[in-house]
Amino acid sequence: MVTLARRRYPQRTLSLVKAQEEGAPASSPVVVTPPAATETAAAPSERQKGQGLALVTGGISLLISFAYFALVFVMDTGGRGLPPPPEALIP
Repeated sequence: MVTLARRRYPQRTLSLVKAQEEGAPASSPVVVTPPAATETAAAPSERQKGQGLALVTGGISLLISFAYFALVFVMDTGGRGLPPPPEALIP
């Protein structure tokens, strides 16, 4: 159980592992404190930078998709295409 907890939450289980190594009985309650909010949350400037990058890439993908749609629309509404020349049909 402790090895599984070590893999998932290495910071949180540190005090639990230390308590077991020091010889505390298994039934004794061990207080595990979560990591501070500053350790887990990204800095606001990093988050804003990431959000700005996400907006830019989303805008680029929308531009590409609308350009593709316009190209397909223009090619579809061009009317019937001309048949191939006869020499293209001769093997």
